Amino acid sequence: MPIVNGIVIAPVGLGDISQAIHLSSLDLGTLCQSTLINKWAKYKPFRNSSKGWGVDSAGLSAREVALQAVNYGMVAPYSTTFGTYNSGFLQMLISNSVSWGYNKPRGISEQEPFRELDFHQYDHRSICPMPIVRDIDTPIGIPATTKFYGVPVVPVENDDYLGLNLMDLKPYVPETDEHFLDNYYPGVVLWNNSEVHYATADYPVKDKPSYKPHISVSFTGLSETTYNVRCFLSQWQIQQDTPPNPGYFVACEDPVRTYTFYYIGPGPEPYMILAELTVKNLAAPGQPPQIRYIVRIKNQSGNTATISNATLIVGDPGAIIPPVGETFSLSALNGSYANQEQKSATGYTLDEHNIGDPVTFYAEVSGVSGQVTLEGTGVVE
Repeated sequence: MPIVNGIVIAPVGLGDISQAIHLSSLDLGTLCQSTLINKWAKYKPFRNSSKGWGVDSAGLSAREVALQAVNYGMVAPYSTTFGTYNSGFLQMLISNSVSWGYNKPRGISEQEPFRELDFHQYDHRSICPMPIVRDIDTPIGIPATTKFYGVPVVPVENDDYLGLNLMDLKPYVPETDEHFLDNYYPGVVLWNNSEVHYATADYPVKDKPSYKPHISVSFTGLSETTYNVRCFLSQWQIQQDTPPNPGYFVACEDPVRTYTFYYIGPGPEPYMILAELTVKNLAAPGQPPQIRYIVRIKNQSGNTATISNATLIVGDPGAIIPPVGETFSLSALNGSYANQEQKSATGYTLDEHNIGDPVTFYAEVSGVSGQVTLEGTGVVE
């Protein structure tokens, strides 16, 4: 039984491995040391002195323990010192030293034999499980009064493939289970030739609410300029531009993105978020599609924040800001907010789009004083 639904299954032959990694060779050592092996696959060749394990439950369990002992063969780009633009972890991120290593077996001379069964359950389709900054290719308007923006960080998981996830990986193997990377805080660094800013979200990756399409990392005081943007993972929560205590800081292997900001002003201008979904009619036969929206606002500062007007706009995909569409009041979000207080508004809108059409939801608040974050999503009902 060679490859089933994209996954190599025992008994594993050299031809199966060759086909899986797309390498024309039947030499076991060549296959186990190939650069074509997908390092993000959970099951792949790794360094261990054992001659192999069985594929019964006891054997697979023993292999899992051996894989965990070497971090599934992965070598994290990390530092215990956060540093500055020219030193430590920040320098790693800025200088593009973010690639994760993969320790392949070196052969019997190093007491690391090559094993065909290391490829049992190998899935070549696995993807990098590191969080990514959402790619935004248009300039971003930020309020001139606060220069505030929440950078959207999107968690990535190997849900459909037998690949590694953050819950499998640690920065350094001997550390305790609390160092599995899904316990770490997603962070963002923004930099250019004259500035560097950094912060994390206020909760770890594993605590992302299911209703949120992304995790927002908030910044204020941003300049009207272009920044390079990159993700990282931190053992600690980090307030903006506040050097954290020593700990583990791990780079995410992901290309640098660029964000260009411009000021919206003068005076308090709308904060906006958007979320896209596909119309699906689960209403009664013959009735229009019914779409539920959820919008949440939180006061991130120590001072009272106020909102004077909150609205929801159903627009068209690719609509420019301000969008044109049906507008609904979010009056439940209006009012005063104490430090860290949050409110939410939910409701339904009937839209004339055809079933299967993508729809863009915009939430807008104005009359803002204080530092608030705004998140929302559209949910098909």
